[in-house]
Amino acid sequence: MSLSQVGLDIKESVTLYLNAKAKQLKDAGEPVIHLGGGEPKTLVPESAISACENYLLKREVRYSPAGGIPELKDEIIRYTEHFYGQTGIERQNVIVSGGAKQSIMVALKALLDPGDEVIIPVPYWVSYPEMVRICKGVPVFVECDEKFYPILEKIAAAVTPRTKAIIINSPNNPTGVMYGDEFIKNIVEFCEDKKLI
Repeated sequence: MSLSQVGLDIKESVTLYLNAKAKQLKDAGEPVIHLGGGEPKTLVPESAISACENYLLKREVRYSPAGGIPELKDEIIRYTEHFYGQTGIERQNVIVSGGAKQSIMVALKALLDPGDEVIIPVPYWVSYPEMVRICKGVPVFVECDEKFYPILEKIAAAVTPRTKAIIINSPNNPTGVMYGDEFIKNIVEFCEDKKLI
């Protein structure tokens, strides 16, 4: 079997490499403080297991709509309203996915043409550049300040006619920095003004 050029160009996952290296060192008796990809330490709640079991016992397991079943979308809306105070969210604006990386990847595949640029503030989650490259886009890295906070002026200076999108990750992974309301408001207005996503 031969892979496509896009497949051949994909680099190894840095997260999986770090996980394997940490395990190898730990197995060899080395003291390791592992800061790679984490796994939850908690067990699945009994209520979640019971809910899944009850659903499966109905034997009505079918394909779901691509964006998620309506009841789950409603629960996401309720959760968002309750915990984040966001109101006015409509089902049509909610998508259910296996995680943020899946949603970002699908969005990039839908939005990018070959050569389109995507600005990524540094530091960033290690998957973002490869996701852009898989979509035949070009990642453009913009340094943050010493506290890992993006600087709108630096982002603006990096915009070219090929810029299509900016990835804003808050709370930031890997730093944990949360971007304030003013920055989010300003970056959204900037993107709207420049017709960026």
